[in-house]
Amino acid sequence: MVKAALRSLDTWIRTGDAPPEAPDLEVEVGPTGTAIVRDDDGIALGGIRLPQVEAPVVALTGDAAPGSSVICLLMGSTLPLAPGRLGELYPTADAYLDAFEQAADDAIDAGFVLADDREALLAGADPSGIAG
Repeated sequence: MVKAALRSLDTWIRTGDAPPEAPDLEVEVGPTGTAIVRDDDGIALGGIRLPQVEAPVVALTGDAAPGSSVICLLMGSTLPLAPGRLGELYPTADAYLDAFEQAADDAIDAGFVLADDREALLAGADPSGIAG
């Protein structure tokens, strides 16, 4: 993703062709401040949708766990999805891998990942928790 951003920046400077745009993260303002809107699995809505977000096996929260180290403030945390939820999303490991691959291709088509990085992105798929 960083390489795609740098390539888009270089293209923008050289040619004037603007980089791809992503929808903003969805937020809501409440009495205690602004909060990211999340789906039922705790995953943020909006923004760039990489395969780890579009075909999740964990919820990438972006929030540090209470009492965690300072680096976690930058990196956030992950929360595993319940095995039953994984079964609802993916009846088989192949169904998960198909969803992950489609999400990777969508991210490439949107310009947020380079086609050259497709195989490395697909290597991040983790069907180990999928039954069937």
